[in-house]
Amino acid sequence: MTDIPIEFIDRHGTDCIKWDQNLPSKCNKEPIYAWCADQDFATPQPIAQAIKTRASHPVFGYPIIPETVNEAIKHWAHSRFNWDIKSEWISLSPGVCTSIAFCVQAYTHPGDYVVTLSPGYFPVTNIAVDNGCRVIHSRMMFNDQTKKFEINFADLEQKIAQNDVKIFFLTNPHNPTGRSFSKQELQKIGEICLKNKVLVVSDEIHWDLVLHFNSDEEEEEKDLNSLFHHKHIPFSSLSPEIADITILLSAPSKTFNLPSLLCSYAIITNPKLKQQFDFRMTCNAHRMKNCVAFPAIISAYTQCSSWVDKTRKLYRDNFLIVKIFFLQEKYRNLVDVVEQEATFLLFINFNKAIVHFKYIDPTTKQEIYPLPRNTDIVTGKSFIPEINDGGTFDPLNPDALKSFFFERIAVLFMEGAQFSLEDGDGWIRLNIATEPKIISEIVHRIGELLDQLEEEIKARDKQ
Repeated sequence: MTDIPIEFIDRHGTDCIKWDQNLPSKCNKEPIYAWCADQDFATPQPIAQAIKTRASHPVFGYPIIPETVNEAIKHWAHSRFNWDIKSEWISLSPGVCTSIAFCVQAYTHPGDYVVTLSPGYFPVTNIAVDNGCRVIHSRMMFNDQTKKFEINFADLEQKIAQNDVKIFFLTNPHNPTGRSFSKQELQKIGEICLKNKVLVVSDEIHWDLVLHFNSDEEEEEKDLNSLFHHKHIPFSSLSPEIADITILLSAPSKTFNLPSLLCSYAIITNPKLKQQFDFRMTCNAHRMKNCVAFPAIISAYTQCSSWVDKTRKLYRDNFLIVKIFFLQEKYRNLVDVVEQEATFLLFINFNKAIVHFKYIDPTTKQEIYPLPRNTDIVTGKSFIPEINDGGTFDPLNPDALKSFFFERIAVLFMEGAQFSLEDGDGWIRLNIATEPKIISEIVHRIGELLDQLEEEIKARDKQ
C-alpha cells in the first residue's frame, strides 16, 4: 500500500471560507480561524491526480454515472464497516445538506413534526423549518463525570410518540458533541422509530472519523486502523427492519477534504423510499452529476484508506493536546472538554469559567460577566423548537462569546449557541483538523486569557 503523507497547507488567499474572513480583532496576534468544518491539509495526492487526469480530457459534457463509482462505495462500506450494500440502493446527490432537504420534501408535508437531538447540527433544523416543518428538539444530557453527551431516551420516545412525528434526524458520528453512538444506543433509536412508524434520516458524513484507540496497542504499529477499537456502525446495518425505515446519507467530503466537489450519496434499501428520494431530486433539477467527482470518489475509496487512518491519529493527538492542557490544576475547574469519540470538531464548555469570573458591580448592583454569555443570539432569526418563522440561522453572525474570544485572542471558533439555544450557551466548537502547533497555540492563547481574567479578579478584590 502506497504511503500517502499528510501535507499541511497555508490556505490564506485561496478563496477559503475558513481562513479568508479578514475579520477585525483588537488583538495584535495573527488570527487563527478554527470554526468551519474542513481541513488544513491537502486532499490525498491520488485523488488530486485522478482529478487532474479527468480534467486533462477537454470535454466536460453530460455524464453518465460509471458503475465503478458504486463499486467504490460498496468496497468502502464493506472494508471499513463490514457492511455489504447493493448498487441499486445508492443515489448520488450534490451534498448531505441537499439530501436532507430532499428527504424533508419527499417524506413530509408543511406543518408536520420532525425530531432531532440537541445540541445538533443546525442546518438540519434550518432546512426542516424552511420547508414548512415544525422541529422538536430532544435535549441530550451532558454527563459531567464522563464528559460525554447522552441521549435522553425517555424524552426522545415521549416527543416522538406524542407528536405524530414523520422523521427523526440522526447525526452519527455526532456534530458537535463528538459522540460515536454505541450499537445499544442505535438499536434503542431504531426500536423507538419502528414502534412509532417514524422514518430515520441518518447523516453519517463523519462515519470514517471514529477516534477510539486500543490502549494495549503500540502506536508504531504499521496498520493504524487496528489501533481503533471502536468501529462505526451504519444505522441501516443494524437489521433489515431498521434499514427499511432509513435513509442513510454520507460523502467523502469530510474525510478527504472534498466539499466543493459536491459529491455525496444516499443509501436507501427500501425501493419506495428510494423512488421518492430520486423523484425529489428530479423535481429540484439535481439529476446532473459532477463528472470530476467520479474519479475523486473512486480514488478516495480504493487508494486512500491508510491516509484516513493517519488523519484519525492526528485528530486524536490534537484532541489530547487540548484535553491535557485544560486538565492542568488551574484550568480543570473552569473548562470542560468533551471526551472526543469521533470527528475533528471538538465541543468545549466554558460555563464554569463564566460563573467563576462573574462579579457584582458595586455601583449598579448588576451581574457582570467578563467572560460573556450570549445576549443577542440572532435577531429575528430563530430556530427554537416548534417555532416556524421561515428564518434561517446565519453561521457567521457574531455572538457574544465567539466575538469575545476573537477580540481578545484572535481565534475564531464556532459559537455553541448555533447548535442549541437551550444547551449551547457557554460552549464553543473548535476545529482540530490542522497542525498540532496551531492547536497548541490556540489553547495557550485561551490559557493566557483565563490567567488575565484571574488577575483581574485579584485586582478587584484588593480595591
